[in-house]
Amino acid sequence: MKIKLTIYHLLFGLLALIIVIGVLKATPVGSKNLGKQEISTTAASANNIKELTVTARQFSFSPNAIKLKLNQPVRFRITSQDVTHGFSVPELGIDKIIEPGKETTFDFTPTRAGKFLLLCSVQCGTGHTGMRGSIIVE
Repeated sequence: MKIKLTIYHLLFGLLALIIVIGVLKATPVGSKNLGKQEISTTAASANNIKELTVTARQFSFSPNAIKLKLNQPVRFRITSQDVTHGFSVPELGIDKIIEPGKETTFDFTPTRAGKFLLLCSVQCGTGHTGMRGSIIVE
């Protein structure tokens, strides 16, 4: 009886180990999969990353059209001059809250070419629905 119990525990432990290894292999490290676009959360080296400064204010982004190169890492530095805004590009999986007086910084590498709608995702006043821009990836 004691031998069967030991073999049972050994087989159960081996099965658990196989399941854990399978889960670890299937889980990406250093990125968050958001469906259509992958956003890297690892810091890129200063040599190959382009920095962009964006300003949000009622009811516009400056610059309004942001041009990026395909597969070139970019670091966004976004500030608000007045109230809390959102910086959202749903098709690329970007949605950041921009608080006045704070710089919001994040790294992004575009992996799809096209023109994508940039919008404010936080109700910021009467002109909120018109607060739009674009990200163009070439």
